[in-house]
Amino acid sequence: MKTKTDWRTLPRKRSKHPGLYQRTLGGRSVWCLDYTTEDGTRIRKAVGSRAAAERELNIAKGEVERGTHGDPRVTFGDWIDGAKWKNRPTPDSQREWDSSAIPRYFLDTLRNVPLAKITDGDLESLQARIRKMPGQVGETLAPATVNRAMKTLRLVLRHAKKHRILAALPEFPKPESKAENPDPLSEAERKALLSAFDNRAGFLRTLGSEARGKRAEPAWIGFQRFKLAVALALETGLTKGDLIGLRWKHVGPKSIEGKRNKTGEPYSVPLTDDARAVLKACKAGRDVHPEAFVLINGEGLAWDSSRVNRQFKKALRIAGIKRRFRFHDLRHTFGYRLKSGGVSDAGIRTLMGWAEDSGMVYHYGGTPDTRQIFAEALEALKA
Repeated sequence: MKTKTDWRTLPRKRSKHPGLYQRTLGGRSVWCLDYTTEDGTRIRKAVGSRAAAERELNIAKGEVERGTHGDPRVTFGDWIDGAKWKNRPTPDSQREWDSSAIPRYFLDTLRNVPLAKITDGDLESLQARIRKMPGQVGETLAPATVNRAMKTLRLVLRHAKKHRILAALPEFPKPESKAENPDPLSEAERKALLSAFDNRAGFLRTLGSEARGKRAEPAWIGFQRFKLAVALALETGLTKGDLIGLRWKHVGPKSIEGKRNKTGEPYSVPLTDDARAVLKACKAGRDVHPEAFVLINGEGLAWDSSRVNRQFKKALRIAGIKRRFRFHDLRHTFGYRLKSGGVSDAGIRTLMGWAEDSGMVYHYGGTPDTRQIFAEALEALKA
């Protein structure tokens, strides 16, 4: 009876390609693969020809030759879980976004789909599905969020193409149109929003199980302190970044003067009577110094952007404001109040930090009627 020869026991012939070698089996030379992947998996197989063995080695390394249709065995989930994607050089902020966005938007749909088989139609369907996902205050996601999610998917596929898993990228659908700024708060909505910070029962309902624990009281104190940030935003039109970084050295008897967090350009905003009352409440019970932050949370620390967003969502929910409205839109409410109060366009641009040519770049200096602008603004904000 003829016995079958185990090719693994035959003597090896070295090859100039690491991971490949030859063995003589049945009077002919057979090329074999012996390669350990980055995740520690050892691949050993007898392939046949040298060309076939080199292709198997490239596939094992994640490097399919140019001109092919990619490796049909590498799925989206395999690539995301693989070492090449996880160890890619990228900023920490982008890596943090990717780690939350990919599971939320793509893994459920694409985990078992081979990268080489993702089509243009798949991308259109994905964008439409993401567009319908819930966003802030129960509404759908903002177009900017949809576009950022699709940009992340493009990065994944480009990364796979760079490592020759894909021969070409599918065509991505057109980005979502940018949403217009929401309407400013009406007077009724403004009062409801500020009153939400006095509604302890409504706030405790937003906490869920935490309301029955020891964290309820500190959370409530922090929420009440957040009211000062909302009120100051309505009275000054400062951005979230400017408010978070506001220090007492920037606060004068008649105005707040500092540098824009986004552009570094100087700004000056007049103080209304209501703004002075808010600043007085910010200082109450504190031993402040020039470098201390004006707005602090319940722990006595400066607010961070994500926590501001979470607290603002709670305030909107308690106030019954269900339409799309961001913390940044408090700034636009301030601008609308200036406009409806009769402040000139030049005055509004000066106070909001907009240049005449772009409307989004702060322009300061050389304005001869600054005092008149301040007087107009104060008069308008009394209404």
